[in-house]
Amino acid sequence: MPTIAAACASRWYQRWTDAAPDRPERVGKLAQLSLARPDFGALLDTELAAGIPLPRAMRRLRNLLLAGLIRRDLEGLADLDEVVTAMTGLADFAIRTHLQDLMAEQVAAHGMPVGAESGRPQEMMVLAMGKQGGGELNVSSDIDLIFVYPEDGETAAGPGQRALSNHEFFVRLGRKLIGALSEVIEDGFTFRVDMALRPNGKSGPLAASLNMVEEYLIVQGREWERYAWVKARAVTGFEEDIAALDAIVRPFVFRRYLDFGVIDAIRNMHAQIRAEVKRQERLHPDRSNNVKLGRGGIREIEFLAQVFQLIRGGRDPALRERSTRQTLRLLAERELMPPATVERLLEAYTFLRNLEHRHAGVYDQHWRFNADYTKVSDPYY
Repeated sequence: MPTIAAACASRWYQRWTDAAPDRPERVGKLAQLSLARPDFGALLDTELAAGIPLPRAMRRLRNLLLAGLIRRDLEGLADLDEVVTAMTGLADFAIRTHLQDLMAEQVAAHGMPVGAESGRPQEMMVLAMGKQGGGELNVSSDIDLIFVYPEDGETAAGPGQRALSNHEFFVRLGRKLIGALSEVIEDGFTFRVDMALRPNGKSGPLAASLNMVEEYLIVQGREWERYAWVKARAVTGFEEDIAALDAIVRPFVFRRYLDFGVIDAIRNMHAQIRAEVKRQERLHPDRSNNVKLGRGGIREIEFLAQVFQLIRGGRDPALRERSTRQTLRLLAERELMPPATVERLLEAYTFLRNLEHRHAGVYDQHWRFNADYTKVSDPYY
């Protein structure tokens, strides 16, 4: 019965399990245990044992995990915590694994990038933003990334290697990583990648040095970017470089004083989103009741949590939490919101997120859909 339920509820699940005779049994075994923290390395090794390249093996692992989550969810075995923890863990694992492989390949061709001032070897910091940064990644969600490297310089090229500037080295590495994760091949994709949150957005360089990030945030950083950087989490990189980045980002996001001025900025962001949603509803009446962006939707709950963080996070380090749900719980603990209100918000947020990822599991596409299950695209995410 559970297999029938999953196949009926998800066209993607049905197509994927029907495509190979061993898949239903493999999914069944995987779905017997919690998938919150599976051994991704062992699962990937099983796929690699078939003699296929890493990108295909990673996509097969991703599809197996997604099928297992869909089945456990429909059987009532997986709660929201399990789903988002598993998807976040997979995204982190895929980034680290591909980056290690691609870094070795590029160092073999061009030498190790070295900092001009420090003389230290350089590694790229891949920053997870949004839901991945907060440990709350949804099924079939895009991942929002920013690429940062410690300092400018040049690769230490040996015989037969062509030297590159550190900037060119990491831009090339970033492009390859995006392709490894998002290119659609025989087994699909692992994650769609969005780089729009990087300094200067789509017009900015694909990879930025720490100095470039610092100058950008000081000179050009906008209020809405403080909201985005709350979630920033380094998935890769040396600890001392991550600490240096944190020292740059923290004072930009969290002011030392009680920053009530941020309320106007978030109010303006909210008004812009509401105006766009209303415009879409006028053009397409079937797009009313948008679950994520509409009134009372997912984004409004996230705004509510983060406005407290931006106001008070400079004085209260505990409020620098990346998870929306954990932030709401902290607001109740610190008596900044009534506990009963927080419980209602958590209940609503959990319901809406479950609705979102269950609908995404139907087609393996991340729709911004309406409460009546009409599919719509999300222009904001």
